[in-house]
Amino acid sequence: MAAATVATAPGSCELNKLLNRNWALQIKKTGDGDSAWKFVRGLDTISVNIETSAVDASDLDSDGWESQVKTSRKLTVVCNGKFAVVRNAKELEPSQKLLYDTGIELGAEGQLDVRVWRTDGTDEGWEMTATNTFTTNDGGANDMRTFTANLQSSCAPRRIKPVLTDAVTKASVPYAAA
Repeated sequence: MAAATVATAPGSCELNKLLNRNWALQIKKTGDGDSAWKFVRGLDTISVNIETSAVDASDLDSDGWESQVKTSRKLTVVCNGKFAVVRNAKELEPSQKLLYDTGIELGAEGQLDVRVWRTDGTDEGWEMTATNTFTTNDGGANDMRTFTANLQSSCAPRRIKPVLTDAVTKASVPYAAA
């Protein structure tokens, strides 16, 4: 009888790793029409995270083992960028101004419509109304002025197909419809 061998994962030479930079992010004021979508410019990083929360569901019959049940989830898009103006303008670039303006407001005025998708052909995208927690970051005299926008779902987000070049100011295509 042959000796049993322990299973191992296959080699990963054929795997092409995905670059994090292949995200696109658009925002608009909550309730504005699709023609108002604008790309957020001047970003260094975009991080798209789905986070789940769990509660203890342990009982006396579990022989001392703890049990967890997931009860909620949230979608968060965190982006970091450098403040910028267009040419010699005195106001921030329009997408950054919208991030800044909604980021310092409270309640519904502090929300945005957000959509984010992969640009590398990976079939991942999301659209949501988000609460914008915005911070300006400190730095030295020779540093660029930077910001962080933490966009957290305030309603249920929906999956979308990546936005096509000719549809950047059109309605998103739901994931299931494609």
